[in-house]
Amino acid sequence: MSYLTEQPEALRRDLIAALEGEGFSYNSLRTNWTEYLATALGQPNAYLFKSEGQLLTELDAAYGGSLSHLRVSIAHLVDDLVANIGAGGGGGGYQAKAVTFDGSQYLDIASLTATNNAFCTTVFFVRQEEQGTAPILWVVDPANAYREYLGLTTANSVQIRFVDSDFQGFQVFSSEPDDPGFIDLRDGHWHSVVFVTRNSTLASERAFKVFVDRTEITNIDLNSDSTNGTWSFDGTPMTLFADTFGDNFVGDIADYRIISGIDLLDVDGNLPEATLNLFVTADNKPVDPSVATAFLGTPGMVLLSGDASTFGINQNTDNELTLHGTPANASTSPSD
Repeated sequence: MSYLTEQPEALRRDLIAALEGEGFSYNSLRTNWTEYLATALGQPNAYLFKSEGQLLTELDAAYGGSLSHLRVSIAHLVDDLVANIGAGGGGGGYQAKAVTFDGSQYLDIASLTATNNAFCTTVFFVRQEEQGTAPILWVVDPANAYREYLGLTTANSVQIRFVDSDFQGFQVFSSEPDDPGFIDLRDGHWHSVVFVTRNSTLASERAFKVFVDRTEITNIDLNSDSTNGTWSFDGTPMTLFADTFGDNFVGDIADYRIISGIDLLDVDGNLPEATLNLFVTADNKPVDPSVATAFLGTPGMVLLSGDASTFGINQNTDNELTLHGTPANASTSPSD
């Protein structure tokens, strides 16, 4: 059942009429709906890497003053994108399942199917107690100098290393315990982590945003420059929760997602709160993953969710992962 009391077509007509009043004419024979929304945002190519929901949300922010009478219409259109998503809805009532990795289990794939461009997002819920390990959450092409990876370092930080496909440049994000807003990820409690990147060869256009428990980590180290500004996923091998050299993940994990090819940041390089809310509730609980899947139009490159019987099955069927070993069901959940 849709949340709408008015048909989406009528709401779109209202929005088009208002945007035409702002000087953005609409010709359905020459421009599709998402192209039109991107043009109205002043980002004519954004429809290539942003969903309809994202474009509508950013239009609401851009024209909330002059088009304030249409904010309800925009909100209803966004609601309609996540209607019929199953039990749990926008996170209310959803009970996430979690699994425990003891360091012997991991997943891998010989060749990814993905979009290579500037955009990559990783979202997960994690609970750890062990200190002194350096667990890898994902690594691309581990046999060739760790082309890209995301891991938790021995200093309890979240770290990512990016190496260009031509191996001529790299970037490292790192947040350490003495950084402002740092949150210890190995204190035995559940934590949400949302890591969003927009890469570029130009420093002024790069954006790296990290949220732990909905709190933005503001002290970020970026070493060196990117030489081509591209994440290189397509056609490469990937390993999850291990690096093939012994730095395997130990702890509990839930609702683990990697998204490539979609820009989740706004024009200023910030993560809108509405986008953060697709993954994490206001009280730092998991949102039903199907909400973001419906809103973005894809589960992402990787989406792992559920208990031990289903967690190893990637919900993106283009990237069938092989599970090595069997994780156990975790004794707690980030929804508790």
